[in-house]
Amino acid sequence: MTVPANELIPRGDIARLLALASAYDQRTIGLADVMAWQEALAGCDKVEVEAAILALSKNSTQRITPPMILDSIRKARQAKANRPGARPTEQQRAAECARHTAAGKRGIELVYQQMNWHRSEDRNTALNVACPACGAAPNVRCRRKGRTPAGREEHRDLRIHAHPSRIEAAHRATKSSNHEVPA
Repeated sequence: MTVPANELIPRGDIARLLALASAYDQRTIGLADVMAWQEALAGCDKVEVEAAILALSKNSTQRITPPMILDSIRKARQAKANRPGARPTEQQRAAECARHTAAGKRGIELVYQQMNWHRSEDRNTALNVACPACGAAPNVRCRRKGRTPAGREEHRDLRIHAHPSRIEAAHRATKSSNHEVPA
């Protein structure tokens, strides 16, 4: 469970956690101990702290301290994040989505090759630019209806999945890039 970094465990719970730790190392507990542990363990979950105390008591004969508990919690969180089936991070999800998209494109291209189908050259050219009619980004097909900058309603070409104004814009962009003189 994720707890805000500045959130404190209630003193009563800290006292119970200290009592659990003292069962293993026979320490005496005072108000100063409770307040110190409360500050040191800010941002931790009570259940995580309890699990860390129990794990540390099994593996160590030393007196359990907040830094030991924090280290144990950090290791447990890392192990949980690295475990198979754990929720992926936003970056991992984006990479997975890109991988699936690329696989889909490869599959579609393979089907086109196997069936000896050919895509229109206008489609490939049109997808290289943004659509002025519907605002579709490059490499994203157009929505069914759109309006040109002049306000005229425009339907996309069903075969190419692009508006005529996008195809024209792509041809203009291709012509201007072919006529550029290198410096």
